[in-house]
Amino acid sequence: MLLADYVAVDESSKKAQVVGGGIAILGVNSRTGMSAPFGVLVIIEVPSSLYGAECTIEITLEDAAGVIVLVPVAGQGEPFQINQTLKLDAPPLQAPDDPKGFLTARAMLALMFPTGLPLDSAEGYRLRLTIDGETRDDWTDGFIVTGEATPDASSAATKSEADPG
Repeated sequence: MLLADYVAVDESSKKAQVVGGGIAILGVNSRTGMSAPFGVLVIIEVPSSLYGAECTIEITLEDAAGVIVLVPVAGQGEPFQINQTLKLDAPPLQAPDDPKGFLTARAMLALMFPTGLPLDSAEGYRLRLTIDGETRDDWTDGFIVTGEATPDASSAATKSEADPG
Protein backbone atom coordinates (compact mmCIF):
# COMPACT_ATOMS: atom_id res chain seq x y z
CA MET A 1 0.00 0.00 0.00
CA LEU A 2 1.31 3.44 -0.93
CA LEU A 3 0.02 6.92 -0.11
CA ALA A 4 0.58 9.55 -2.78
CA ASP A 5 -0.62 12.89 -4.08
CA TYR A 6 -2.18 11.12 -7.08
CA VAL A 7 -2.73 7.48 -8.07
CA ALA A 8 -4.44 5.76 -10.99
CA VAL A 9 -4.39 2.33 -12.64
CA ASP A 10 -4.60 1.93 -16.40
CA GLU A 11 -6.76 -1.16 -16.80
CA SER A 12 -5.61 -1.94 -20.35
CA SER A 13 -1.85 -1.86 -19.67
CA LYS A 14 -2.09 -2.88 -15.98
CA LYS A 15 0.25 -0.02 -15.08
CA ALA A 16 0.02 2.18 -12.00
CA GLN A 17 0.50 5.91 -12.29
CA VAL A 18 1.81 7.56 -9.12
CA VAL A 19 2.69 11.20 -8.45
CA GLY A 20 4.23 12.19 -5.13
CA GLY A 21 4.35 8.61 -3.83
CA GLY A 22 5.45 7.77 -0.32
CA ILE A 23 3.86 10.65 1.55
CA ALA A 24 3.50 10.23 5.30
CA ILE A 25 2.39 13.72 6.38
CA LEU A 26 -0.88 15.33 5.33
CA GLY A 27 -1.84 18.90 6.07
CA VAL A 28 -5.31 19.85 7.25
CA ASN A 29 -7.33 22.87 6.26
CA SER A 30 -8.47 24.55 9.48
CA ARG A 31 -11.42 26.22 7.70
CA THR A 32 -12.90 22.98 6.35
CA GLY A 33 -11.46 20.39 8.74
CA MET A 34 -10.48 18.29 5.72
CA SER A 35 -7.06 16.81 5.17
CA ALA A 36 -5.09 17.60 2.06
CA PRO A 37 -6.16 15.57 -0.99
CA PHE A 38 -4.38 12.22 -1.36
CA GLY A 39 -4.58 8.81 -2.97
CA VAL A 40 -3.85 5.22 -1.98
CA LEU A 41 -2.44 2.56 -4.28
CA VAL A 42 -2.94 -1.08 -3.27
CA ILE A 43 -0.98 -3.77 -5.12
CA ILE A 44 -1.59 -7.43 -4.30
CA GLU A 45 0.79 -10.01 -5.77
CA VAL A 46 0.43 -13.77 -5.33
CA PRO A 47 1.96 -16.85 -6.99
CA SER A 48 1.12 -17.51 -10.64
CA SER A 49 -0.85 -20.60 -9.60
CA LEU A 50 -3.60 -18.13 -8.59
CA TYR A 51 -4.00 -16.51 -12.05
CA GLY A 52 -7.67 -15.62 -12.41
CA ALA A 53 -8.59 -16.13 -8.75
CA GLU A 54 -10.60 -13.51 -6.88
CA CYS A 55 -10.05 -12.10 -3.42
CA THR A 56 -12.13 -9.85 -1.21
CA ILE A 57 -10.30 -6.90 0.27
CA GLU A 58 -11.21 -4.47 2.98
CA ILE A 59 -9.40 -1.21 3.68
CA THR A 60 -10.02 0.43 7.03
CA LEU A 61 -8.67 3.62 8.56
CA GLU A 62 -7.48 3.29 12.16
CA ASP A 63 -6.38 5.90 14.65
CA ALA A 64 -3.10 5.58 16.57
CA ALA A 65 -4.79 3.31 19.12
CA GLY A 66 -5.95 0.89 16.40
CA VAL A 67 -9.62 1.94 16.58
CA ILE A 68 -11.44 2.28 13.24
CA VAL A 69 -12.03 5.96 12.47
CA LEU A 70 -15.60 7.18 12.08
CA VAL A 71 -16.30 9.60 9.23
CA PRO A 72 -19.48 11.63 8.83
CA VAL A 73 -22.03 10.10 6.44
CA ALA A 74 -25.48 11.70 6.25
CA GLY A 75 -24.89 13.41 9.60
CA GLN A 76 -23.80 10.27 11.44
CA GLY A 77 -20.41 8.69 12.13
CA GLU A 78 -19.77 5.60 10.01
CA PRO A 79 -16.65 3.40 10.15
CA PHE A 80 -14.17 4.21 7.37
CA GLN A 81 -14.25 0.95 5.49
CA ILE A 82 -13.90 0.12 1.78
CA ASN A 83 -14.79 -3.37 0.55
CA GLN A 84 -14.08 -4.70 -2.92
CA THR A 85 -13.61 -7.96 -4.79
CA LEU A 86 -10.52 -8.01 -7.00
CA LYS A 87 -9.48 -10.44 -9.73
CA LEU A 88 -5.84 -11.57 -9.61
CA ASP A 89 -4.86 -11.14 -13.23
CA ALA A 90 -2.15 -12.83 -15.20
CA PRO A 91 0.28 -10.27 -16.67
CA PRO A 92 -0.57 -9.00 -20.16
CA LEU A 93 1.99 -11.07 -22.07
CA GLN A 94 3.06 -9.65 -25.41
CA ALA A 95 4.29 -12.67 -27.37
CA PRO A 96 3.39 -16.38 -27.56
CA ASP A 97 6.86 -17.39 -26.37
CA ASP A 98 6.78 -15.20 -23.21
CA PRO A 99 7.43 -17.43 -20.18
CA LYS A 100 4.00 -18.26 -18.78
CA GLY A 101 3.77 -18.72 -15.03
CA PHE A 102 6.98 -16.81 -14.24
CA LEU A 103 5.35 -13.53 -13.23
CA THR A 104 3.01 -13.22 -10.25
CA ALA A 105 -0.74 -12.78 -10.41
CA ARG A 106 -1.53 -9.18 -9.55
CA ALA A 107 -4.42 -6.94 -8.64
CA MET A 108 -4.17 -3.16 -8.28
CA LEU A 109 -6.62 -0.69 -6.81
CA ALA A 110 -6.27 3.10 -6.87
CA LEU A 111 -8.34 5.16 -4.46
CA MET A 112 -8.42 8.96 -4.64
CA PHE A 113 -9.69 11.32 -1.96
CA PRO A 114 -9.68 14.55 -4.00
CA THR A 115 -11.25 16.64 -1.23
CA GLY A 116 -9.33 14.91 1.56
CA LEU A 117 -10.91 13.32 4.61
CA PRO A 118 -12.29 14.93 7.80
CA LEU A 119 -9.33 14.04 10.05
CA ASP A 120 -8.04 15.69 13.22
CA SER A 121 -4.67 17.40 13.07
CA ALA A 122 -1.83 16.30 15.37
CA GLU A 123 -3.01 12.69 15.04
CA GLY A 124 -1.56 9.51 13.60
CA TYR A 125 -3.58 7.22 11.35
CA ARG A 126 -3.04 3.86 9.69
CA LEU A 127 -4.69 2.36 6.63
CA ARG A 128 -5.08 -1.41 7.06
CA LEU A 129 -5.56 -3.94 4.29
CA THR A 130 -7.44 -7.18 4.96
CA ILE A 131 -7.48 -9.89 2.29
CA ASP A 132 -10.09 -12.65 2.52
CA GLY A 133 -10.47 -11.95 6.25
CA GLU A 134 -6.71 -12.00 7.00
CA THR A 135 -4.59 -9.00 7.91
CA ARG A 136 -1.01 -8.46 9.04
CA ASP A 137 0.83 -5.49 10.47
CA ASP A 138 2.95 -5.19 7.31
CA TRP A 139 -0.26 -4.72 5.27
CA THR A 140 -0.65 -1.20 6.67
CA ASP A 141 0.56 2.30 5.85
CA GLY A 142 0.71 5.01 8.50
CA PHE A 143 0.55 8.76 8.20
CA ILE A 144 0.06 11.82 10.37
CA VAL A 145 -2.11 14.87 9.88
CA THR A 146 -0.53 18.11 10.95
CA GLY A 147 -0.89 21.88 10.70
CA GLU A 148 -2.90 23.53 7.98
CA ALA A 149 -3.05 22.35 4.37
CA THR A 150 -1.35 24.64 1.89
CA PRO A 151 -4.03 26.82 0.29
CA ASP A 152 -4.36 26.66 -3.48
CA ALA A 153 -3.00 29.50 -5.57
CA SER A 154 -6.36 31.27 -5.90
CA SER A 155 -6.84 31.29 -2.12
CA ALA A 156 -3.31 32.61 -1.63
CA ALA A 157 -3.91 35.37 -4.19
CA THR A 158 -7.17 36.39 -2.52
CA LYS A 159 -5.49 36.51 0.89
CA SER A 160 -2.51 38.58 -0.32
CA GLU A 161 -4.83 41.08 -2.03
CA ALA A 162 -6.94 41.43 1.14
CA ASP A 163 -3.94 41.65 3.46
CA PRO A 164 -0.99 43.37 1.73
CA GLY A 165 1.21 43.26 4.82
